[in-house]
Amino acid sequence: DGAIHVLTSVKRRIQEGQPFEEAMVATIKTVGRSFFMATASTLAGFLILAFSEIKAASNLAVTCGLGIFLTMVAVLFLLPLLMPWVFRTAIRGQQSAISGKPRI
Repeated sequence: DGAIHVLTSVKRRIQEGQPFEEAMVATIKTVGRSFFMATASTLAGFLILAFSEIKAASNLAVTCGLGIFLTMVAVLFLLPLLMPWVFRTAIRGQQSAISGKPRI
């Protein structure tokens, strides 16, 4: 869910002509902040169940909490590393427009 928002924001900014690095910084400042807060509140909601006396609910809370946390880490740290590969065509297009060379 959060990855879709981040990818869409970066793609839109690149299509508007922003360099990739600027698009990433602007996205992290806007979408990244809201993504972090939404994920943190969801994580807190699940982790409160970890204190349940019902073993199944407690196990579910810990499992879901771990999954939500790992997803948040992946979106905030792994996704930015993979984005140049995902948007390589758009980035190459920007570089050729700057240099005046035809796109390959």
